Amino acid sequence: MYKQYAVIVLLMIIGLFSTLYSITLSFLIIGVAILISLVFLNEANQKKQMLSDLERLSDSIVATLNHNDEPSVLHIEDSLVSKIAHQNNQLIKRLDYYHDKEKNERQKLEQLIGDISHQLKTPFANVKMYQDLLLDCDEKDKVELSKSLLKQTEKMEWLIESLMLLSRIESGCLNIQTSENDLNQTILEAVNMVYPKAINRQITIEYRPMECIVAHDSKWTSEAIFNVLDNAVKYSEVGASVYVTLTSSDMFETVTITDEGIGINESEMNQIFKRFYKGQDTHDYEGVGIGLYLSQEIMMKQGGYIYCKGRKNGTSFLINIKK
Repeated sequence: MYKQYAVIVLLMIIGLFSTLYSITLSFLIIGVAILISLVFLNEANQKKQMLSDLERLSDSIVATLNHNDEPSVLHIEDSLVSKIAHQNNQLIKRLDYYHDKEKNERQKLEQLIGDISHQLKTPFANVKMYQDLLLDCDEKDKVELSKSLLKQTEKMEWLIESLMLLSRIESGCLNIQTSENDLNQTILEAVNMVYPKAINRQITIEYRPMECIVAHDSKWTSEAIFNVLDNAVKYSEVGASVYVTLTSSDMFETVTITDEGIGINESEMNQIFKRFYKGQDTHDYEGVGIGLYLSQEIMMKQGGYIYCKGRKNGTSFLINIKK
């Protein structure tokens, strides 16, 4: 900076002395000196402004690092510093988004762990109780107690598997891969899984097979259909019937499962797909209320959905698979 001013002063002196030889030359040199001084002055102002902008940008970054709620916004001209400031603000917004997302996921995980702990508490207590009774009972009671213990162990095994599946869905680790598959075969696999329970309760499952090729994950879709079928069998009277039909529309292939069971209150239609929700009339039945939740999540990850319609006697569930 001092060298620049020295050049200007030198030119001014030369211009003054040049008046002894030529006034034109003198004005020319002085003009050049003034022009150079204006350029230097403008450059100095730009540097001063840039330093000011950089300081404000630094303050904005410091505010971000200190987790201030409102980062400072720079209102400056279109320049490199301005672009950096804009990118910094965009980065702040992106970091805030991921921070909120991580916070929500952590809260969901904490809630899930609490729910799992609560759901496992009862079967663990039952198993411990039956083990204690086995130690003190007579030989004739051991068979019945052993059967009860086995039943509780199987229930706990099923519960743990269901909760593991639930945790995979909640954490986004469920690997669903859709491809062109025969939906009829997927339905039959679900029917075969629930068939032993249906036979045990003398319940008839009526389904007329028909070929239907649509993109879906056959494994997980059969799991979703099975959960709905399992509820239909569970909540139906002994000797009742469950009807499975397959229909097509412009956008969806729809699997409709209709039962003659206890039905669902209209006020609960929007609640039954929530995690761990059990209907008012189902507390005397086995289950923890995650089957419909899992089915809905599986279908939604494939672009489909499930909804429920009440009937005079029973319920209809419509499982929509996107074409």
